[in-house]
Amino acid sequence: MEEVAAIVADEMNVPLEPPDQKHWEAASGYTVCLLVRDRRSLARWGLARVLLDEGHRYESALALFKELRGEFEELGMGHDIALVSLDAAETLLALNRPSEVVELCRGAMEYFGKAGLAYSRSAMIALAYLREAAELGTLTPAAVQNVRTFFEILPKQPHLVFAYPA
Repeated sequence: MEEVAAIVADEMNVPLEPPDQKHWEAASGYTVCLLVRDRRSLARWGLARVLLDEGHRYESALALFKELRGEFEELGMGHDIALVSLDAAETLLALNRPSEVVELCRGAMEYFGKAGLAYSRSAMIALAYLREAAELGTLTPAAVQNVRTFFEILPKQPHLVFAYPA
């Protein structure tokens, strides 16, 4: 292992020195901050779902879902971006604002296009289906749930292809 470290250090023109405590502590602190932020975001997501499920706090839920989508983008959490986008789409349908789902799906598709995940293509097909249904005014909560089910399976089966429901 030390030989590999020496080769990498030489290639990068970086002196090979033992890690000092200051840098180690900084890296550890940064990791802890990311974990705390991740856990905080997931807790806020749970709260937003509760607000949505209550049935009368849609605007509050939508605001949280939009904030969370941005946080998940910053953290590189592609799968969670898709799921929180679906929650936002469900909320927009409850608010009778399906036209806004079109832009929501477009943004999620752009993210997956750039992310290059193993299942990006399949994710984009599913999101395109939602976008098209929203554009046509035929989007239903059941359709959003079908896509959610697909996204829940997708990371375990990245070569799965989304099939439009009949």
